[in-house]
Amino acid sequence: MTKEIGINMGVFSSNISKLRSSVSALDGSIKKDWTYNKTNISPLTNDLENTIRAMELLKRYISLMEADINTLEIIGERLQEIDDRLGDQIESMPNNPQPIR
Repeated sequence: MTKEIGINMGVFSSNISKLRSSVSALDGSIKKDWTYNKTNISPLTNDLENTIRAMELLKRYISLMEADINTLEIIGERLQEIDDRLGDQIESMPNNPQPIR
């Protein structure tokens, strides 16, 4: 019994799209320019500073995720190209395996 090995580009593209949407939603949820205008209580301002640092880390995480998504997309396209070339080579072989009847 032979099995075909290959990448399903439809499923792969769908997953990449879902991943992009998730990262985009995460990016849209980041608040910008948080400040306390009416307090200078130390615990509150310290919490705000920590929250701002966390948001900066989240922005960095988002940029890394976007770079990884782009890399995954390139890898998927290359796998598809290699898949196609291998399929063409097998079909063009003069003594390629024939199914048993």
